[in-house]
Amino acid sequence: LFPYISIDFEGIEVFETKDSEGRQLLYLHDAYVGFDFWKLIGGTFEIKSIKLDSGYLRLVQHTDGSFNIVNALSSVKNNGSSEESSDFKFDLKTIRLINIDLLKLNEETNVLVEAFIEDAQSSISTSKKHTYISLDSRFIFNLINDGDTTFLHHKNVNLLTQLDFDATENKLKISPSEVVIQNALFLMEG
Repeated sequence: LFPYISIDFEGIEVFETKDSEGRQLLYLHDAYVGFDFWKLIGGTFEIKSIKLDSGYLRLVQHTDGSFNIVNALSSVKNNGSSEESSDFKFDLKTIRLINIDLLKLNEETNVLVEAFIEDAQSSISTSKKHTYISLDSRFIFNLINDGDTTFLHHKNVNLLTQLDFDATENKLKISPSEVVIQNALFLMEG
C-alpha cells in the first residue's frame, strides 16, 4: 500500500564492458526492492527490504589491484560533485540472498574463493559515526589455489554475527559470533 513501493526486477545482467558480448560479471534471476516513498522524498534513505534470488557475482581482482566490477561501473558518468552530506544515514532493514554464487578470483595469486549462499539474511544501518551490520548465513565454501582444491573444499558454513564499525575510532567491534564449519563450532568476538 502506498507509500510503500515495491519494485521487482527479473533477469538482471551486468557485463564487464558495455559490449553485451563481453564477459558477464553479475546475473540475478529475480531482485526485489521495497521502500517507503515519503521517507525517501524526505531525505531518509531507508530501504525496507531487498531480496536477491538465484544468480551469481564474479569478481576478478586484476594484477594491477583493480576489480572488474569497479572497471565496469566506472564508465557511469560522474557529475564531478564530491559533495557528501555529513549527516548521511542509510538503513537497510532486511537483505535476503537465496542461491547466490559469489566468486572472487585474484589473477596475481590465482586463488579463487567461492561462497555459494544457500540462504542469508542481513541488515545494515549507517550514521555519521557508525556502521552496524548483522548477518545470518548458510553457504558452501570453496578455496581453489592455482586450479587445485584445498582443504576448504565444499565445506558447509553457517555464520551468525553482528558488527559495529566506529568511524571516529576506526575500530571494528565483533559481537559474540558463531562460525560453524562442517559441524565444528568456532566462537569469536572482539
